[in-house]
Amino acid sequence: MSPTLLVQNTAGATLPGSHNITGQPALLGPLANNGGLTQTHALLSGSQAIGAGNNNSLFFFDQRGTAIVNGTLDYARVSGAPPQADIGAYEVQEGEIVFNAGFEGCPALPF
Repeated sequence: MSPTLLVQNTAGATLPGSHNITGQPALLGPLANNGGLTQTHALLSGSQAIGAGNNNSLFFFDQRGTAIVNGTLDYARVSGAPPQADIGAYEVQEGEIVFNAGFEGCPALPF
């Protein structure tokens, strides 16, 4: 199965695969220190990338890595219920979902 892509503007683009999400904003946070050794773009609440990826390569951790490598936390590559990888290098960890019930206008996520 080819990777799932999230592309907001597909004008003039030919995308591989058939499971792509198009015409939707990625809803990414700014490039920041979200843990790990490198900066990442966190997925914001309501991002279509959450739970829409695959882990065909069977990675145990996202780009931020393990506590052994980064000195703080393990960042699982697959999270949520049911467990499903997110699109991209950053995996939203189940514990990061604070307001997940439509509270104060925050849309509920599929966890």
